[in-house]
Amino acid sequence: MGQDLTIKAGNKSFSFRVSRSDWDTLRALRKLLPLEVELLLDMPDGADSETIKRSEMKAAALQIQSTMRSNKDLLPYTYQFSREFDSNPLQTGKFSTGGQSGIQLVGDTDHYYSLWAGFDKLLLKKSAVQPNGQGVLVDTKDLRGTAELLSSNMGKISIRKSRTRTDVTKLLKDLIAFLETVDATIVLKSFG
Repeated sequence: MGQDLTIKAGNKSFSFRVSRSDWDTLRALRKLLPLEVELLLDMPDGADSETIKRSEMKAAALQIQSTMRSNKDLLPYTYQFSREFDSNPLQTGKFSTGGQSGIQLVGDTDHYYSLWAGFDKLLLKKSAVQPNGQGVLVDTKDLRGTAELLSSNMGKISIRKSRTRTDVTKLLKDLIAFLETVDATIVLKSFG
């Protein structure tokens, strides 16, 4: 899954499959380098391709590469959780991303919780059941930095985080190498 970034310069071309985690990582880097990430990722509305100065594209790629190298702590994490007990025995003790609802925390019999984990996200949503039986969201907490939860119905819920696996560093390295081999002053960028 992903999209192919293609850069053409004269009769030479460079293509790279940009995965979902690559896109997510670049979107996170956009906060620090909005113009550079825009130059690499964005297309004018309705356009299939865009021409860019080779020197500007190379400078943007070098800046993103430098920022990633010097600020590894800024790269996002992916959060996962596992349940001590699960209604599906095949899932017990296995770490995964996604969501789990129906959690009852130890000491709180009045609420149900859902846990959502994934790219740069670890949320605990607290819900109450109204007299008519309908659930209502009461609170949402960011649990990044939490190692575990204790539930009365699923046992210990363990949480782990790891740096998001991304090929952005390879993309940048290969793109810079390609841009250094072409003489054209203008390149054509497209996604497909």
